[in-house]
This record gives sequence, structure tokens and C-alpha cells, in this order.
Amino acid sequence: MRAPLYSANPEEIFERRTIDDPPSFYARLRRSAPIARIAETGAHIVTTWALVDEALGREADFSANLTGLLIRDAAGQPAMLPMKDTGATQVISTADEPDHTVHRDLLQRRLTPARIAEMESLIARWADEAVTPLVRAGGGDFVAVTEGVPALVLANLLGLPESDIASFRIWSMMGGDMLAGDVEADRMRFLFEENERMNAYLSSHLDRADPATAEAPDATLLAILARAIGDGHVDRKTALGISTILFGAGGESTASLMGSCLYRLARDPVMAEEMRADPTLVARFVEEVVRLEPPFNFHYRSVRRACRLGGFDLEAGDKLMLSWSAVNRDEAAFEDPDALRLDRRHPKNHMGFGRGRHFCLGAHLARLEARCILESLLRQTRKIAFDPARPPVWTRSIFVRRLERIPLAVVAYRESGRGRTVVKTLKTEIAIAASPQTVWSVLDDLARYGEWNALVPRIAGRTTVGRLLDAAIAYTGQSAIDFQPKILRIVGARELRWVSEIPGDPPSRAEHYFILTPSADGGTHLENTEIFEGPIADAIWPMIDGVGRRDFEKMNRDLKARSEALERGSVALHPVIDSARPSEISAAADAGRSSAPVESAMALRCVCEKDPVELRVDAKPMHPHLCGCSQCWKPSGAVFALIAVAPAGSVSVQAGAEALAVADPTKAIARSACRRCGTHMVGRVADPDHHFYGLDFFHPELAVGACPAPEFAGFVSSIIETGASPSNMAAIRRRLAELGIPAWDAFSPELMDLIAWHRVKLARTR
Repeated sequence: MRAPLYSANPEEIFERRTIDDPPSFYARLRRSAPIARIAETGAHIVTTWALVDEALGREADFSANLTGLLIRDAAGQPAMLPMKDTGATQVISTADEPDHTVHRDLLQRRLTPARIAEMESLIARWADEAVTPLVRAGGGDFVAVTEGVPALVLANLLGLPESDIASFRIWSMMGGDMLAGDVEADRMRFLFEENERMNAYLSSHLDRADPATAEAPDATLLAILARAIGDGHVDRKTALGISTILFGAGGESTASLMGSCLYRLARDPVMAEEMRADPTLVARFVEEVVRLEPPFNFHYRSVRRACRLGGFDLEAGDKLMLSWSAVNRDEAAFEDPDALRLDRRHPKNHMGFGRGRHFCLGAHLARLEARCILESLLRQTRKIAFDPARPPVWTRSIFVRRLERIPLAVVAYRESGRGRTVVKTLKTEIAIAASPQTVWSVLDDLARYGEWNALVPRIAGRTTVGRLLDAAIAYTGQSAIDFQPKILRIVGARELRWVSEIPGDPPSRAEHYFILTPSADGGTHLENTEIFEGPIADAIWPMIDGVGRRDFEKMNRDLKARSEALERGSVALHPVIDSARPSEISAAADAGRSSAPVESAMALRCVCEKDPVELRVDAKPMHPHLCGCSQCWKPSGAVFALIAVAPAGSVSVQAGAEALAVADPTKAIARSACRRCGTHMVGRVADPDHHFYGLDFFHPELAVGACPAPEFAGFVSSIIETGASPSNMAAIRRRLAELGIPAWDAFSPELMDLIAWHRVKLARTR
């Protein structure tokens, strides 16, 4: 039996959303199709820990040789690009036994944990030299750091001049680029040209390497390879192949790891503070990032002979793509697999660096380089964040997980006569059974804080970045303190952040933020955190860590209670439907859509008790719907209007014509309303080019007798503009869904398509 196809869309693996978020892509496969074919390419993605572990152990069935690459062909479809066995290609990670052990043994003694530990002071110095200028500048593109430091390390190990580091940075990334699967022709030509330059460069330096120094403690890898050639352990082509692959293995993988570490660090300021307070946590952080964001999404294996894996048939020549990205988040192998946890019991039990005999030789070195970079950055800064004007960008590659742009904005520690600024962090969190939209609406409704928030009973102003608010904070047992925080950041329904600053030498500041994360069950995970910096941190921390923490947690509970009550609360939509059951609405809507002829005219009356305006509708009401716009008339207590249309001329005035007047002559739909009660009776369109020309609008709930049920609700969000609370919107949309009334923030898709087509017709005939 053949494995199932990985996707109904053969191009999915190449799409930007997959490149940006491979964990979600691989998680779907892991749960639904642990072995899946990519079209008819012969490639199979393997995504569970158990199956990948099994495949790695079955060397008789699955070769490490790189014999083909999954690519996107000229038509945009996945295809397999065969690779001829050149001999030099199959080295170290792509070599089978016995060659693999020969290659590994040559390099092993220079890359032992003890030898790598001896390099720590040198790597730490390089890290400081790379990080410090960017910190002093307030940030920049940290790719210069993530690629520059590994290039220096490679130069040191191979015995190459540091003056050529610019070329090393390019060459380190070439392997991953060639395996990206979706490379434009011009870029591929450049890569091949650079590959020729690199081979010529390495060949000349291999010729100059002194094999007599190969036994020295500080022997370079080129000297060791030169000695191996002389001793007959490898030929020259293989030695050059090993040198080449070291650039990718030592450069790209380490740069990818560092970039992912910075990506995680910039998105989690609380964890950054934890590591500043306890630098021993940095190593655990690096290990978790390797697990969650392995430098390579997968490694290839070639099927040697017809066999089976996971119950599915494989043919000789097929390719396996063993996904490190998937197995490192396998629920069967890890507790809480998607979380970055610094307290994980066995942090190194993952496949981020491979597994078994092909475990990465440079794993200890990559860990050390990443740790030195992070320690230097954390030591020199008090804040790390992405530059909001230049978001990070992931390299377009199915193979490598690397940021090609890491624009960080950093704030350096300010030194004073009393030493480095003190930083204290109060972090609280809670799960709320309400949507982020509802929770956000409560947080953003400053005028109502006093109704639920005992900690911040008063806050006024407009939540706009850069604006000052006027607020008061009242910790339990203490008098309220006035403060004027400045809004730092707003991401609607996701993040609200403000800061209060106190002058001094050094100054103090308190940065407060709420982060709302949607949960899988439709609820919200709320993080409510405040970071205190400067003398104030030490002065008030005992109170903050006690009373303050309890007050923050109470605030969270009160926010939870208010949000959940609003989400579950009953809401009034329109008198016609407020007391209706879903089945009644559905049946009435179906009846309204029928093509049965109209048996009698409909009489409409305004709400005046005496001498009401009366209209007659001689056609069946069509497109009955709820409308939330600010122009339509709504009966008392309703948040929506109920509107229907009929062919122009079908609506006639039977009584009270003298009481009618157009409510707003400037509008395209001239709505005639009763002067006495204000009820809109009929809307007509005079412009022959208007998309609703030929229709009359009316309110069917004014009918004497039955009223058609709404088929949809339009302009739902607009009810906020006429007084509805944003906090009620989730409940309103839920009620509409319960009644089977589709909700849109324009007209229904049917009408919007008609409007769009009308505009096309106008454009063609003008």
C-alpha cells in the first residue's frame, strides 16, 4: 500500500506560509499522515519520532547518500532533481559506512567537548566584538553577528585567514541555498560560480597546509586532512568535499540556531529577564530553541531497496525526508512539546542535531557559539525587541530554518555611580474562556475600568501609541497614586503596552503590558506583566512581590469574570428576532426565499398612534436582512435595522404622504421618514448608475401581519459606531450564529458580487 499524498495542494511545501511556520505544517502531517508522499516525486515526508528513529537505524534499507533533491520545477510543481554520485558529495553527514566513520574520526579529535571548551574565551571575545557596536547603535541587523561569529570560528578551525571572512559568510550559506528547493535561475548560477571559487580557494589552502603539524594540539583541520591524504585514508577530492561541507555544517547551521535564539528572545522579554538574572539558564534556552527550531527542517535518506516503513510500501530510489522539525514537537516524545521550557528534565533528548551515528560533530561548538552571543547581548542590554519598521524574514527554503534578516532594536544598560540598573519583573497569567476580541474590548474600554478594576480604578485618555493617559493605581492597603503612563505599543486584540518614567540618576521606569494569545479552544491566554527598572525596583519590590502580585492576580480574575460574562451574556438584536428560536428563523428565511407568488399586498405603517403613514408593497420582499449601518432607522431597543427590497414602483403611499420627508438628501438612497415619529418608510434611488437603482427599500417589521426573517446580517461591526459596546460584539455574533443568520461586515457575498459586477459593467460602457 502506498503512502497517502501529503496535501491536496502539491505546492504547499513551497508556499510562504509553510516557510514562515513549518511547525504547523509538520504538525498536521504528524497527526494525519506520519508518512506522506509529495505528488509523484518519490519523496516521502516522515514526521513522527518513532518512525524517524526507526528509519535512522535501518541503514541497510535507507542510505544517507544525497542522491536527489526536492525542487519546484518551472511549472511550479514539486519534482525530484537527481544528483550524480560524484564521490566527493557523499562525505560526513551524507556518507554511509565505512566512509562515514573514516571521515568522522579525522575530525573528531579537533572537535571533542574538551577541545571546544578551550575555545570559549576566544569565542566570547568575538561575540562581544560583534555585539557591542550594534548595542551602542541601538540595534541593527544582527545577521552580521549570527553569520560573522561562525565564520571566524571556521577560519580558526580550518586555518584560514580572518581577512577573508566576507567570502566565508557567503560560502557558509550556499549549501542551504542549493537545497532550498525553490531557487531562481540567476541565483542558482551565482551559487555555482561561488562554489567554483570556494573549491579553488580551499584547494590552494589545502596545498599550503603542513601535514607535519597534524598531530599538534592546535592542528588545523586542513592540516589534518592534508595528512590524511598523504596517509592514504582519503583522496584529495574527498578531503575537499569534507572542507566544503564544514562551511555549511559549521556556518549555516550555527547561524540558523543563533537567529532562532534571537527570534525567540526578542518575543519573550520575561524570559530574557530570567536569563539576565540567572545566566546559567542560557544553555537550557539554547537547547530548547534547537529542539523547537532545528536549523534544518529535515534530512534526506535514499531508499536502497523495496521495503516498508510505517505500513507503507517504498521503492528503491525513493527519498525519505526525515523531519527534525516535526519529531521534536511530537506529543508522544515530549511533554508540552510546543512550549519553550527552561525546566525540561532531559533538555538534550531531541533530534535538533541529528541522532545516532550521524549526530552532529559540531553540536557542542554550535551550542557554545550561541550561548556566547546570547550572554553578551543579555549582559549589555536591558531590552531587546524587533524593529517594528523592519520585521524579521525567514529564508525561502524548504530545507533550512534561517532568518535572512534580524532587525533588532535594543536598549543598552545605563551605568551609574551605583552600578548597573536594577530590573525586577512581576509576571502573572490566566486562562480566560472568552475570545481575545472580548478580552481586548474590556481592556481597551478605559472609561469602564472603575466598574471592575480595583487595582486601576481610574484611567482616561485615548489608547494611541505615543499618547499619555491619566490614571490612578491603588494597591491594597495603600492610598491611590496618580500616574501618567505613555502608550508604547498597541496590536489590536493581541498586545497593549504602556510605560511610566520617574526622573533620577539613574532614572526609574515601570513598563506594563498585556499580551493576549488565542487558545485552541477559542479562549484567551492573558499575560499581565510589569517590569520595574532603576532605584524604584529595589525600593518597592518587597511590596510588589507580595501585595502587588496578589492585586495583579485579582485583576486577572476580575477581567476573566467580566470577559466571560460578556461573552455568555444575552443581547438584544431586533424585536422581530429577539424572542425567536433558531428553527423559527430558519423556517421563515426559507419561506422568504421561495419563488411562490405573492398572495396579497403588504401594508406598512409607521409607529405613530394616530394617523400613521401607511404604505402598500405589491411585491414579495427580497433580500431581507439585518443592517448595522448608521444610516438605517432602527426601532427602539434594536441594534440592527431590518431591511428588505422590492422592485421600484412596488411601494406606494396609501396615507399620510404629507408627513413624509427625505431624512438626508445627500445620500444615494433617499430615505423618506415620518416627520412625527422619525420612522423611515421607504428608500428610493434616483441615480441610474447606482448599483441599487431599480429597487425600493423598506422595513418589513412595519407590516401589518407576518414579517419575513432576515437572510443575513450586514455591516455588523458598524453597530459600534451607533453605540453598541465592543465588549458585546462576540456575544452578538454568537447569537446571530445560533439563529443561523450569517454575519458579514458588508452586504452578503451574493450582493457584494452583484455590486462588483455592476461596477465592471459601468466601466465598460462609459
